[in-house]
Amino acid sequence: MKSSRKKRMWTVLLAVCIVVFAACVGTLLWLDHNEKMAAQTISQAIEPEPVRTPEPTPAPAPEPEPAAEPEPEPEPELIPADVPIDFAYLKEVNPDIYGWLDLSCTGQEYPVLSNDLDADHYIHRDVNGKYASAGSLYSQSIFNQLEFNDPCTVIYGHNMANGSMFGKLQKTAAGRDLDDAESEGNYFTLYTPTKIERYRIYAQGVFSDQNILYYYDFADEAGFAAFFEDFTGYSKGVRYISTEVTPAFGDELVILSTCYSRDNAYRFLTIGVLVEKEGY
Repeated sequence: MKSSRKKRMWTVLLAVCIVVFAACVGTLLWLDHNEKMAAQTISQAIEPEPVRTPEPTPAPAPEPEPAAEPEPEPEPELIPADVPIDFAYLKEVNPDIYGWLDLSCTGQEYPVLSNDLDADHYIHRDVNGKYASAGSLYSQSIFNQLEFNDPCTVIYGHNMANGSMFGKLQKTAAGRDLDDAESEGNYFTLYTPTKIERYRIYAQGVFSDQNILYYYDFADEAGFAAFFEDFTGYSKGVRYISTEVTPAFGDELVILSTCYSRDNAYRFLTIGVLVEKEGY
């Protein structure tokens, strides 16, 4: 009986020991698991997040270099013509002398003057500024510059009975063949201190006494055309016109203007077109 009780007691004690041992093992396993979990959590908490390197911003494409501007062409060298007129002397005589007119068509030569203060100052004054009924050849400063560079320059001179000034222009016009390019009588030449200009006579004839440069703008194509239309269609007096020379817009013109001998209310014009130029 005693032996049977002791056996049961050991059995219970063994069972308790097993239970306790199992509980201990379970507890140890649970603690170990929790410790690992806690260590993992702490490790994750203190481990820094990886730094993300930002994608590099692409550098802007270089702007194309501006095309090199072409080198400006050098200005042509201005070379004065070998002018056979002593302008230094003429300027001493009168500073208003700025040109020289060689009338091959009449065999005469004269200085050309212009006065800044009085457009018609030389209508009855000689080259010395003294009174003279024949006056001098002159242009009007209010309309023309002193280089014969205007689209049209008008030179005025008296139609003197003795043939001086512009007195021979009308007298010789009838016997002139304006289509003869070889004839010196169909040309006149203008000189300045630095250039020589040769003009071919396009036409000679009667026109109204109106101021040509006041009523016609030769720098305007319509004004240029209007003058030649009016001149060629003018009903008064005679007209001699070349069939070989036709002034075109852009041509430089010089008109020699004098009184019409048969009626001083009209003008006799000699119209020249620039055909040769030397100097500047």
